[in-house]
Amino acid sequence: MFGTGYEEDFIMRQIRGIIQVIAHLLFGVEVESLAPQLIEDAKARQDLETLLTMADDGALAEAQECLRLVMGEHSLNALRIGAAFYTHLYEKDDAFLEAHGCTRGDILRGVRQMAEEFGAGELAELFLAGM
Repeated sequence: MFGTGYEEDFIMRQIRGIIQVIAHLLFGVEVESLAPQLIEDAKARQDLETLLTMADDGALAEAQECLRLVMGEHSLNALRIGAAFYTHLYEKDDAFLEAHGCTRGDILRGVRQMAEEFGAGELAELFLAGM
C-alpha cells in the first residue's frame, strides 16, 4: 500500500492539507509550511526539536506519548508541532520505521487522532479515506 514515491507524496500532501484546513478553521491562519523554524514560540520550537530528536533516535513510542501531552494544549503551536512531527516521521524509510516498531499506518492513525483532538476527525477521514 505504501510503496511508490508517488503514493507517499500524495499522502504527504493529504496530511498537509488536513493541517492547513484545521489551522484555517480553528485559528483563522494560513499555514504555508510545516517547517520547525516557523514556530515562533521558543518553548514550542524546543518541544518540537526534542520530539524530532527522540524520533531520530528511534524512541518513536516515547515521542508519540510526549506529543499527546503537547496536543492537550489545543493551540496553534500544538497543531504545528504535531504536523511537523508526523510529517518528519512519514519521511522516514520503511526499514527505520519497522526497526522501531512503527508503520505508515500507525503514522496515519496518529494524524487522525491529532485531527480528532482538534475536533476535525471527520475532516481527516475525508482527506485520508482509503489510506
